[in-house]
Amino acid sequence: MLVKREATKVAIEMMEDTSILYLNGIRQCGKSTLAMQLASQLKFEYLTFDSPAVLSAAQNDPQGFIENIKTNVVLDEVQMVPEIFRNLKIFADNQRLNKNPLKILLTGSANILALPKLADSLVGRMHILTLYPFSWSEFSNSNFLQRAFSCDFSLQNCENIDPISMIKKASFPELSLNSRINVSRWFDSYLTTLITRDIRDISNITKTSDMYTMLKILASRTGSLINESSLARDCNINLMTFRRYRNILENMFVIQRVFPWFRNIGKRFVKSTKNYFTDTLMLCNILGIDLSAIKQKDPLLFGHIFENFVFSELVKNLDDQMRLFHFRTSDNKEVDFVIEKNNGDLVGIEVKSKITVSSKDFAGLTELKELVSSSFKCGIVLYSGNSVIPFAKDMFAVPIQLI
Repeated sequence: MLVKREATKVAIEMMEDTSILYLNGIRQCGKSTLAMQLASQLKFEYLTFDSPAVLSAAQNDPQGFIENIKTNVVLDEVQMVPEIFRNLKIFADNQRLNKNPLKILLTGSANILALPKLADSLVGRMHILTLYPFSWSEFSNSNFLQRAFSCDFSLQNCENIDPISMIKKASFPELSLNSRINVSRWFDSYLTTLITRDIRDISNITKTSDMYTMLKILASRTGSLINESSLARDCNINLMTFRRYRNILENMFVIQRVFPWFRNIGKRFVKSTKNYFTDTLMLCNILGIDLSAIKQKDPLLFGHIFENFVFSELVKNLDDQMRLFHFRTSDNKEVDFVIEKNNGDLVGIEVKSKITVSSKDFAGLTELKELVSSSFKCGIVLYSGNSVIPFAKDMFAVPIQLI
């Protein structure tokens, strides 16, 4: 089954006004597949540094390797050859002088902006596009964020879809498209490769057991306010090491922090960050839980998993005009997610895994609306029911399947 990635159109648009596009994202999210599809569609040559011959050529003579590029090309897994980045800078500068500049599409599994020596070479000379595992919207065409900012909801009944099936579908392509794969075994192998090869390649970490421990502890606190000192103690590492490890996991797109939203309008806000996992199936595997059974066995834990799923869907669908936050006041009024556009417009989203919603569930959204007035476009409680229910002119309970 071929799933058309929403990033395809964005990548093509970006390639039109830059000589270098860097497509990054968590390993196995489909970067190479998308790169090959783009290469076919745009008539680019395709080279991968997974090939020993290509890797050796670039490492032995990075200058000659780049100078011999005479056509548009994809260079896959470029983080394996940091030696070529200085030459890519020269390439980008030379192409600015060309009437018909050559194009290079790079792919990699690390955030290049977090690698100072590499980032400094290409700042201002390339565009960056992050690819994530499949989103639910790539199967449903829901346009949730567009509808949210337009407040385009009304009373209606929706098709009944189990949230667990959504979580399983909106994951890594290999897992999403092949139900015969042993998910637990797949993730065990995935995490081993990620930590013992990929992370060590960019960070020189020697005690990989500490990274495993940290992943488990972060998984147990997903969606909670982060106390760095407490987490460091629980991981049995010092605070500086904790921050370094967390940054590595973020730069490999495994986890992401959500920062607090606030404006200087005379209210006191809680300014701690929250932590979420890019992929919710990975979160479940790290926690060692059976997703199919947890909904009945531990509704509270399922609520955290449900919230992480909403996070992952939102972050996959943000555009470059949107930023994701959480909101919490000092008297515990909170909204799980706030999406703010560059023009100041915002949408508040509260997450409830239950199948019914009451007016109390809108308390945090109401507080947020009072604070920002006309900037507030819509307040949404995402839940496990089947009906869109208006609670006010700009407040709606919305089934999770519409995300």
